[in-house]
Amino acid sequence: MKKFILATLLATFAGLVHAQIPNAGFENWETLLGTTTKTPSGFISSNYAVYDGGQASVFQIAGVSGKGASLVTQMMIDPDTEDTTYEGGFLMSGELDIWNGSLNEKFPVSGKPLFLKGHYHYLPSGDDEFAIALVLYKDGIMVGTADLSGTAATNGYQAFSVAVDYTQNVTPDSASLTVISSVDATQAGTILNVDEFSLDYGTPNAVETVQSTALTAYPNPANAQVNIVLPEWIKTGTFVLVNAQGQVVKTGNLYQGTYTMTLETADLPEGVYFVEINDGQNAARSKISITH
Repeated sequence: MKKFILATLLATFAGLVHAQIPNAGFENWETLLGTTTKTPSGFISSNYAVYDGGQASVFQIAGVSGKGASLVTQMMIDPDTEDTTYEGGFLMSGELDIWNGSLNEKFPVSGKPLFLKGHYHYLPSGDDEFAIALVLYKDGIMVGTADLSGTAATNGYQAFSVAVDYTQNVTPDSASLTVISSVDATQAGTILNVDEFSLDYGTPNAVETVQSTALTAYPNPANAQVNIVLPEWIKTGTFVLVNAQGQVVKTGNLYQGTYTMTLETADLPEGVYFVEINDGQNAARSKISITH
């Protein structure tokens, strides 16, 4: 019976293709009408400021593989008052029709994304802070978020994986992604390079845990809680717990300095579950049983 369930799950997921963030690898760029300024396709960028006499602040660069996007905090001068301000380079998913004044920041999703993943390289000026934020919607209402921010410089591109925090137990139908180099810019020069964004729906990898013994879990079978011994390589990352039907029942973040993760299982029905941890570059998996 267990083999039949697993085979059914594998067959289901093999034919399942989930929607992704459009142009998430920044391979496609287009020229803003009437200018020589380029902007990444599928995104609304701060480069639209050139229509008001401003500077471009999003540029095409070499990414993790192929092209990437570089967001630069620039000094802006108001053409009317000549006041000086600083604006972070800005990207938001969607399309802007400046001639008709229409804006659509959402893109469709299928299924229930568990993680936002990608790569970033941050070179702050002063104490600037970058922000990357994913918002998920159902019928236009926000039902989940995943965000990453920081002030520390990085040595080259860093992979990241952030768990989605759902406020409602529903499957979203759309999402928006926003990226900014400086949340509260006070000076020019901050650079945020980004590339290879993706939505991780989690369950296909979780089913593979039947073949994995990389994680140690105790007690197993578990009753009220189970302890997961984390491998030495994990510093920060995410975890997901999936039942035998492929349904995600728990998600969360892992933090540096944590060596054992305790999951509360008293609220879960008896059965077989699969746990996976991921730091954006490596993954480890295991199977656990819950009995009451």
